[in-house]
Parts: sequence; structure tokens; C-alpha cells
Amino acid sequence: MSEPDHATAGKAFRAPTPFSLRQLEYFVAIAETGSIAGASIATHASGSAVSEAISSLEQSLGATLLVRRRSKGATLTSDGRVILRIAYRLLAEAELITGSVGDRKFSLAGPVRIGFTGTLANHILPDLVVEVQAQHPNIAIEHVIGDMPTLLEAHDAAELDLIVTYDLDFIPEFSKRKLMAAEMMVLLPRDHPLAKEPTISLEALASHPMVLLDITASRLHTFELMRGRGVTPLIAYRTDDRELHRSLIQRGLGYGIQLNLDQLPLPSELHGVVYLPITPPTPTLGVLVAWRSNPLPPRVEAVVGIMQSIAAPS
Repeated sequence: MSEPDHATAGKAFRAPTPFSLRQLEYFVAIAETGSIAGASIATHASGSAVSEAISSLEQSLGATLLVRRRSKGATLTSDGRVILRIAYRLLAEAELITGSVGDRKFSLAGPVRIGFTGTLANHILPDLVVEVQAQHPNIAIEHVIGDMPTLLEAHDAAELDLIVTYDLDFIPEFSKRKLMAAEMMVLLPRDHPLAKEPTISLEALASHPMVLLDITASRLHTFELMRGRGVTPLIAYRTDDRELHRSLIQRGLGYGIQLNLDQLPLPSELHGVVYLPITPPTPTLGVLVAWRSNPLPPRVEAVVGIMQSIAAPS
């Protein structure tokens, strides 16, 4: 009589999983493309293979995951939406296994979808795309720009891997990493009576017209700083376009306050606009990358690392 295998003694027998990772890949592809035809293109499989795999997956789970309409593609049922997030997590864990061995430069592949608030994409995305292409040529960066409610909804629907935003009381259940910290600065037209000063206080601006950068994070931070100094701004114009904001100031229509995301040395003058540090110094505002507290797939982890390296001050 053979001796018991002590490595397995006392462990419950695990029944085979009634579905495969390939079935989950097809299911996720349908959810992302909206049709079986789209999923077949995305996964390089025949439409019949995708359809049969999904039918088998539904039979194994005892649930209908998709509603198939010939003219409208496929939409997720309530059960399908529940399974989708779990499927993403399982596929991420599988990628963690395969991405842990071999030539990592080429073993990391697939899209990484990033949502940016405000104008943060302008300061991070171009360098990020270049560096990712150089270090991981099989990773494709996709991006959207929107407000936080829109990005959170997209993230919860598994349409985004990461969100890049400002560190303003961000949702605590998200994991996050700091990318940079920027200070606020005052922008003045070159011929403004205060433009020759080496620094400027918010109190000194109280009687001057303001051009407000009306991006949510910037606006809230600006108002909080000014309220803390007992200053009520005289808002003459407002815009959510950073370049238009600078142009209005250049034409002498008021002063402005922006985050120094470009890490300009202060004071500076560029294109008829003077940039001055605020005195006394104001608290910096952090920029972070965040995601729901799940293990990151290796390709996404690699992109986060590159994002941190390019955002860090030199």
C-alpha cells in the first residue's frame, strides 16, 4: 500500500473549473466591442468559435450573459455585468503569471486605457506614449478626457484601467500613486503694475480683475486658497481652456492663477505673460494615478511605473 502524499493530504479535492480563460477573453471582447463580429476581429477567432464559446460559458454558469440582437450586436445582461468585472480580474491574474517570465519587453502586450481629468493629458500623455512605445512596443495606450463622474462610471464599467486626476479628497477605496506635486502661481500681463515684483501675495490682487481658469480642480483649489487669505476674487472672465486663459491674460484682461504643471522656474516671462510665485507659499496640489483596489495586470503596472518616472521632477 502506497504512502499518502503529504503535500496533498488533508486538502479538499478541487473540481475542474467549468470555463476557460479563452471563454472569458471572448466574453470581455464582446463587452468591449459590442458584438460577436467585433470580438472575433479583436481576438483573431472566427465568429462561430466566439459564439460557441459564449454559449458554452453560459451553459456552464447557468446564466444568460448576453442578449444577442442581429441588427444591434450584443448587450450585457445584469448577470453579464456582474461577471464582467470578475472576468477582468481573472484575466489580470492570468496575465500576472505569463508576464512574470520570459522577455518582459515583448511579453507585456495589450491596451492600457487611461482617463484624464482637466488638462492633465497635455502634460503627461505625449511623453508617456513615447516611453511606452520604446520600452514595451506591444502595449497600446488609449485615453479619454472627462470629468470625474464620467471617468468613475467608465472605470466601474471596466472601460478604463487607470484614472489620472488631482489629489482632492479622492475616493478612499481606490489605490493611488503620486505622480507630481505642483504649486500655484500667478499669471499677469507684462504691463501689469504688479508684474515687476519678484513675488506676489493674494491679498495684493484683491482689487484687480481676475480671469478664472474654470476647471473643477483648479477652481476649487484657487477659491480655497483665496478664501484662506480673506480674498474674494473679482472675476471678469472665466474659461476652462488653459491656453485661452493665458491669451486673455496676455491681452490685459486680468490676472490668473494656475498650477505650475510645467515646472516653470519662477519668476518667468513667456509670450507676454509673467509668472510669479505666491507669497507666502501656498500648499502644493498633488497629481495622482488611481484605480480600484485590485491587482494590476503587469502591462498596466509597467505603464504606471513609466508614468511615475516621466512625471517626477528632474
